[in-house]
Amino acid sequence: MSEKVIAVAFEEGKPFSIVTVSEKGVISSYDVDYCKRDKTLYYHMSGYGSVQHGIEIGGAGEYWLADGYKLGQCTKLQKRPRLETLDAKWQCWPFEWGINSDTVYCKICKDRLPTSETETPCRHIHWSVRKSWWAGRGVCD
Repeated sequence: MSEKVIAVAFEEGKPFSIVTVSEKGVISSYDVDYCKRDKTLYYHMSGYGSVQHGIEIGGAGEYWLADGYKLGQCTKLQKRPRLETLDAKWQCWPFEWGINSDTVYCKICKDRLPTSETETPCRHIHWSVRKSWWAGRGVCD
């Protein structure tokens, strides 16, 4: 895979959202969640397309943007502190520092838990075949 990281938004010092570009110019967006239980970052693709009016990226902390790119008009990060340099470990494509998996938030565990390889991310949440969604005491309403 030949993708280059062109934007990273951080929350609490960890990536929250990243944007990459392929050699063919395709932009991909990834959401990133930190699981306290596993002490691991989990990511999943949340969108793709091309840059027409600037990069759209979310997050609540600082952000980094590669030279030659700009943020879109609707991006709230424009009022956040911008990092001039990005640590080399975050410049790698996500599979080098994270695990590809969706996550679900458990309000009892107060944690984002991976869901890709289990039907019970924790004892408070399970997959409901009837609802085709996550269920249990830990699921946020």
